Amino acid sequence: MTKAGTTMRDSGDQDSVRHIVRTLRRRIVAWQYPPQFPLVEEALAQEFGLSRSPVRQALTHLAAEGLVERLPRRGFRVQQLKMVDVEDLYGFRLALESQVVRALASRGLDEQTLARLRAPWQDPQALASEPVTRLAELDEGFHLGLAQAHGNALIIRHLEHINERLFAFRELDFDGNDRIASTCAEHGGILEAIVARDVALACELIERNINSGLGNVEDALVRLVGRSYLSSTHPVSKGVSP
Repeated sequence: MTKAGTTMRDSGDQDSVRHIVRTLRRRIVAWQYPPQFPLVEEALAQEFGLSRSPVRQALTHLAAEGLVERLPRRGFRVQQLKMVDVEDLYGFRLALESQVVRALASRGLDEQTLARLRAPWQDPQALASEPVTRLAELDEGFHLGLAQAHGNALIIRHLEHINERLFAFRELDFDGNDRIASTCAEHGGILEAIVARDVALACELIERNINSGLGNVEDALVRLVGRSYLSSTHPVSKGVSP
């Protein structure tokens, strides 16, 4: 094969790997797979209409991300979050976002950014008609918007990763109208503290907001595990156990 032909083939293989990684990552973080669900190369290759090589590369990539676990001579299985993992993610998130609001309260927010962050949270009754996925997206956008206003690329990158892993928990957190009202109040308070240049209050309020979500995590985890077993319809090869 010519060098150009090899390059085209390698490019196509990498496109396939990226597609598999994106698809499996999306399923895992949405809890479409239960904990320790076996990801069998042969079954996945058949599903994606590809050879086992790109599937193996994709699974190896996901193992490096901590989304799957590689078992010696037994293939791969899904590595879902445990309670301690979720608590660690919330703790890391709190540390990052506390730094964000501390810096923003020290220097302030421009009017355009302030208006954009405030707008979705001014009418709890209007939000009550939104699906939980949309509410979770809006909440994620608020917190990430603060980080983007802060401007630290490393903090933004870490928060994007945390947000991806916690999105399913965010959805369940909004599965109740009282959470909508409290979030509107908490977000509004955070912005007011930043505008007032009250660093201590801004940090206190971001901690209260994040811990409000953490307080519902145990129940959410139980629900996600149960939902994952009920909804999983992806094929498992015979003879492979979790």
